[in-house]
Amino acid sequence: MIPLRRIVRIQVILIFVLLGSLPSVVRAEKEIRIPAGQSADVWWGVNVSGSIHYVIRTRDDSNTVKFWWIKWGFGSIENVGLRTDVGSLQIPISLFKGVMAAKLRASSDVNAIIYIQENSAPDAGVTFHWD
Repeated sequence: MIPLRRIVRIQVILIFVLLGSLPSVVRAEKEIRIPAGQSADVWWGVNVSGSIHYVIRTRDDSNTVKFWWIKWGFGSIENVGLRTDVGSLQIPISLFKGVMAAKLRASSDVNAIIYIQENSAPDAGVTFHWD
């Protein structure tokens, strides 16, 4: 018979191994809480490209929020629309399109929590030469 102490030790090791192997979208880098009827900044970046992965949880289990991008450069607001549960969004920053920075905002009619994981890299390098 295996002693209880050894079984518990094995379970703890398994838990740590499993947590370390979870997908990055589950191991959220950032948690944003949105009170009912309000909006909040979810992500903000300058001169980066990549994607934002999200997991949405709401009090009423609809797990739905409304997203939109606020872009700087030529300036515009892009409605992303309603998003549900788990997904990803492409970061809309592109110096070639005149977008230097962007902020992702979200709103919800009920209390919501959004878990965010960013997968990005610098978009375009700018080099100045002094002669």
